[in-house]
Amino acid sequence: MAAVDGDYNHDKTPEIFDAMSMFLSKLKERPIHVKSPFWNMTKTEMIEWYINQGHNKEWLKMSYSCFTGNKYQCGRCSSCLRRWVGMYNNGIIEEYEEDPITWERIPEYIKRMQARTGKHDSVGRRREFLLAMEKAKKV
Repeated sequence: MAAVDGDYNHDKTPEIFDAMSMFLSKLKERPIHVKSPFWNMTKTEMIEWYINQGHNKEWLKMSYSCFTGNKYQCGRCSSCLRRWVGMYNNGIIEEYEEDPITWERIPEYIKRMQARTGKHDSVGRRREFLLAMEKAKKV
């Protein structure tokens, strides 16, 4: 299972990982530990780690993050935006149904990240988002 710095979903908490470990251990009648090796890495850092391990960048493009469940990633949800940030910061350009950088909520995100008012925005998530915006000449 993977969770990254700044993930605040109910299914990605240390408590859930512990509960899943206990459940699977009981089910399989042996110790199983569910961990997230990327817990303290941002999406940008996780993708950079993957690339530095010598893995194929094209395989990353075969993964899916969008909330819509459409065939292609929408570019208009927070999951697509986080994905775009991580990929863009690592020089990986992907196609989306709509370019995430043109999403109407981008100015809201920029304002929130600069003001540090986002309830679930970690320092790392803010840093990687603002880096991508600077590269894309949005800030």
